[in-house]
Amino acid sequence: MDFSRSLAGWSSRAAITGYLLVKLVLGFVWLGRLAWTLRETEGGLQPAPFVWAGGLFLAMAVSAVLLRRFGDARWFGWTQLLIDTAFVATLVSASGGPTSPFFLLFFVNIVAAGFLVPSTGPLGIAGANAAAYALLLGSFGLQRVLGALNNDPLLAYTHVLLQFFAFLLVGMLSTTLSSGLRRARQALIDEQRQNQLLKDRQDVILANLDSGVLLTDTLGAVVDANPAARRIFGEVVGTPISALFSAVGDRWEQRHVQGEVARTLLCSRSHLEGGEQVVVVEDITELRRMEAAVVRDERLSAVGRLAAGLAHEIRNPLASLSGSVQLLQTERQDPLYDIMLREVQRLNGLVEDFLDSARPAGVRPEWVDPAPLVDELLLTLRNDPRFRDRAFGRAPPAQPLAPAWLDPARFRQLLWNLLLNAAQATRAGGRVAVELHDEGVELVVRVRDDGVGVAPELLPRIFDPFFTNKVGGTGLGLANVERLTRAHGGAVEVRSAVGEGTCFTLRFPRPAAPAGGLAAAAALQPTPPHRGA
Repeated sequence: MDFSRSLAGWSSRAAITGYLLVKLVLGFVWLGRLAWTLRETEGGLQPAPFVWAGGLFLAMAVSAVLLRRFGDARWFGWTQLLIDTAFVATLVSASGGPTSPFFLLFFVNIVAAGFLVPSTGPLGIAGANAAAYALLLGSFGLQRVLGALNNDPLLAYTHVLLQFFAFLLVGMLSTTLSSGLRRARQALIDEQRQNQLLKDRQDVILANLDSGVLLTDTLGAVVDANPAARRIFGEVVGTPISALFSAVGDRWEQRHVQGEVARTLLCSRSHLEGGEQVVVVEDITELRRMEAAVVRDERLSAVGRLAAGLAHEIRNPLASLSGSVQLLQTERQDPLYDIMLREVQRLNGLVEDFLDSARPAGVRPEWVDPAPLVDELLLTLRNDPRFRDRAFGRAPPAQPLAPAWLDPARFRQLLWNLLLNAAQATRAGGRVAVELHDEGVELVVRVRDDGVGVAPELLPRIFDPFFTNKVGGTGLGLANVERLTRAHGGAVEVRSAVGEGTCFTLRFPRPAAPAGGLAAAAALQPTPPHRGA
């Protein structure tokens, strides 16, 4: 839509509408005068004035009907003014000619031209009114004009000359008014166009910002939100800002949970002069996750350096101790020797776990069906005497599972750590469930339990090496889960509520699986995309 043309058209219609209203008022004034005259006239009143008034109202009615359709056309304003010139000339002629009290209506018509026609139009309308007045004087004749002005030729000459001079002067003033009005209107159009352009640019920028932007009114209720803010919070227009944020100062960081999605938000607030507020929200969930991963990698690197030094110092004495015990066993059988050997093997296993958690995780993925691997681990837990009073199950997938690109041994290892933690956190009578979902480009594995849950302040630390809140735990299980999942190119998400349970979500990306399923996948033997983290 042409904005300037639309605004100009609206201004033209508004001017004509106002002009019609002025004429309507004048028409009613004229009718009132006629009624008063009729009241004071004993011999009756001539019908001509009423015919004139009826014609005026008829012309206004026709103009009002045509206004919506032709209000933007230039000829419509000219037509209104020329018709009114004829009406005014008729009225002046019927009410005394040169001395008519309605002579001033000529000037009203000329001034109105400054609003209805182009900037040079008022001079043209002034000329048309002067010509109509000249014709009126010509129809009167010289004797009637002199009679109306006390038969004084000098007075008549001066009076008529001043009237024609007034036509010229009012025409010039109206032209000046029209030019100023049109310049102001054009300036308004330019400013409105510039404001619209700025608004369009602002809308495009806000629509493409990754950061959410919320605008509030003076009462603190949200009145507008860009698409990024609606993605984070949903439809929040009308919601108090205090219901969305736990603001501390004008810049703060907070955790926001909506449904199953938890985000870390960096928020900043600016105050406008009218009392409104602008709140900018940046989703830094991935940034914080990457920072946490870097910190864990740094810790694992430190652990690796420590492990490399300790391995030599611990395993050599263990090997000597194991050899000495075996030598003593050859001389004399004693159950204590078996206990010592078993403990030496356990210590050696702990050292191996320690080294395994510190070194980069090597994976050799292949096309496998994850369901049998999960069922095998669940069967092992069901037969474990420690967990016979817990329920273990796997929910059937919503659709058949495509082959997954996994290292079977590593997948068993990380899933076993999750299931064991879930079983230990679940009370007697509780349930541990595994869900497998095929989402096309990735396999999603969820491990749910209805156990004791994890406190919110501990959730960011559960994947840190050696962090544990279990008595007797090493704190390496979940660290290995996160490390092995990342080695597959995947990611781990966790949601937990104290007293309600915990849900771990593992996402494993996959290349395009062959259409023939597992058999075709095995026959292809694709090159593994990952060899280490």
